[in-house]
Amino acid sequence: MKEFSLLLMILMLVVALCACGEEEKKEVKENSEILASEEETKMPTEQEEGEEEPKVPASSADLAKLEITFNGQSFKIGEKMDDVKPKLGDELRPAQTYTPCGGSDDEQVTDYYYDGLVISATHDGFIYRVVVSGTDYPESSAKIAGIGLKATPDEIKASFEGTPTTDSEYVINYSFDDYVLSFGFDFDGDGLVNYISMDDMSYGML
Repeated sequence: MKEFSLLLMILMLVVALCACGEEEKKEVKENSEILASEEETKMPTEQEEGEEEPKVPASSADLAKLEITFNGQSFKIGEKMDDVKPKLGDELRPAQTYTPCGGSDDEQVTDYYYDGLVISATHDGFIYRVVVSGTDYPESSAKIAGIGLKATPDEIKASFEGTPTTDSEYVINYSFDDYVLSFGFDFDGDGLVNYISMDDMSYGML
């Protein structure tokens, strides 16, 4: 009789443990289904942590403005430097050819120097970067996208339909397809533009 009672108690304990296990499995399954449902219903515009900010689309009007003017002449990034040089007059000093850090000989670039304007061209002669600097040449006539040295932040933002990707007291940046346009400010002085650069990022490390 005692053996039967003991056997009955063991059997009841096994049944209880099995029931408990089934409840845990059921709870895990329900939690998994809830998480899956939340993942499916997540808004498509919600940005995951660590993901890059989406690029702001460039309007055709903004892209049309991306030209450089100097001494009454104009040109664009992507043009051949040999075609542009005759327009610009005398160089300030001889051009400098060098290999970018980590590059190879067939990735050499050449910088051409004018009054407050530096033009960088690839080894095969295509312009990929232009810089206007007022540090040494504050009266330079060079402009990028119609904006020259000593422009104000409001004048810059009024010139484009798109929204800046960076907007601070130190710099305003715009991204237009492969082009990055940057305006730096003289924050130790009058707070006006004293540096402008435009890069074609499709050239990668250059």
